[in-house]
Amino acid sequence: LKKKLNPDDQGSPKSESPRMLTALQFTLSPTTTTYYGYEKYIEDGLICLKHKIRNIEKKKLKLESYSERLKKGGKLNQDQLEAVEKYEEVVHNLHFAKELQKTIGALTQDLLKAQRKVARQEKVTRIEEERKRLSLTLQVQYVLHSLQREDVRRNFCNMRQHSRHLSTQDMESLLDLASLLGCKRDRSMSLEDQMEQAAIVYWELLEGNEGPVAGSTYKHMKEKLLRLVDCGFFDHIPLTTKADSQEKTETLKVDPPRPCGLSSEISFNFNFQCVSKQS
Repeated sequence: LKKKLNPDDQGSPKSESPRMLTALQFTLSPTTTTYYGYEKYIEDGLICLKHKIRNIEKKKLKLESYSERLKKGGKLNQDQLEAVEKYEEVVHNLHFAKELQKTIGALTQDLLKAQRKVARQEKVTRIEEERKRLSLTLQVQYVLHSLQREDVRRNFCNMRQHSRHLSTQDMESLLDLASLLGCKRDRSMSLEDQMEQAAIVYWELLEGNEGPVAGSTYKHMKEKLLRLVDCGFFDHIPLTTKADSQEKTETLKVDPPRPCGLSSEISFNFNFQCVSKQS
């Protein structure tokens, strides 16, 4: 005769087993990492478990019908008798499967909540990074736009603590870069095409890539522009007056359209001071 299985000695784990719950919670517990697509795997697992529970319930009902037949004096074959002896095991397995279903369902909800929380945090972080990037873009645009003014370049060159940030070649490269970034309207192409090209240059510049641009590299230009942004000079640039605008217009009629370089401005200031002293 086969020994009747004790529910406490059966091979299936107990629903209240701390080891089982700990391992399950460790696997499904919410973390700070986003796991995209895990919901589908968990959903498939719950569906599989649901079908398993349904099959166990059918088996339980069949064993109960065998027991009723025995009580009424009916006869069962050997396989049916052995199946009836496993009734308690089936009941235990059914109870365990339902508890497992509840546990996984609860942990799944916790995981989904954690996923949504992490997604919100990632969105906030991404928005903050985009805001900083846009702010830097606007600062760079303002600096390059300001350097188009001859009076700004002259004042910058006259201040040693600021002029040391730039060489003559750096100034020339920045003026060329300003043209590429759309600081001046290029009438030879449509506004959309010009801004698309400028957007590509802005992207490469903010990334600090090693590619060539304006006689230098994006990385070098980014370093120079960051120094200009942080030097403080461009925080207090006076607005352009009507006299300055008129003087600039007259200068453009005589001089070439491109503003003079840094070395020419320093030479001009030095000669002007010498003539003043002789007078």
